[in-house]
Amino acid sequence: MKIPQRHSGLARIRILVSARMTTSGFTLLELMVVIAITGILTGAGIVSFMGSKQSTAVRLAAENFAQFLRTTEGMTRSGATFPGGASQRCDDGSIPIRSTNAPCGGWGVVVVSGSYDRFADTQNVLLRQKDAGDPSSTNDHMNLPDNVTITPANGPATVIFVPPKDAICVNDNRGMQCGPQVSEDVTWTLQYSGTSYQRTVKLNTVSGSVTVE
Repeated sequence: MKIPQRHSGLARIRILVSARMTTSGFTLLELMVVIAITGILTGAGIVSFMGSKQSTAVRLAAENFAQFLRTTEGMTRSGATFPGGASQRCDDGSIPIRSTNAPCGGWGVVVVSGSYDRFADTQNVLLRQKDAGDPSSTNDHMNLPDNVTITPANGPATVIFVPPKDAICVNDNRGMQCGPQVSEDVTWTLQYSGTSYQRTVKLNTVSGSVTVE
């Protein structure tokens, strides 16, 4: 019996089964072959579906993290204030010294196990890191999806967007570097545990652009 090519694998089996049942019926061997083929095709479909689901989880996690970085940079650029922030006179090595109720050290992002946080750098700002007194809020804490991990390329990394010119400072295993001192882009790898599905988020320390690869 000739079956049109437009039919899928399972559809073709159903047509053959139907045609066979209208004639002389099946032998035991034929039934076993049909069941085996159906099981293989069903299993392949499940594997494909799970792979797509895992790949999508990593992609969305990477895009959310990239947007989190962009928003943080925009908060420094716009002079966003922090919870309970009051006017302060900033003398953090930048020029000119200024009075503001935005965080003197700018806004930063730190990656911790299974999550990442945004914070206002108000304490010991020249250290360019998250200190115990640096405020954040519930909306500034983001958890990664289950089974998705995030790994900075150079160990635990804190990135701070520093006013008034939105310079980028990075504090990781290479030490603290700012502006022209930062020798390369900052990258994070997000991966679905136990699989090869991964995405890389890259922050260009010169232009401030954030991309997902």
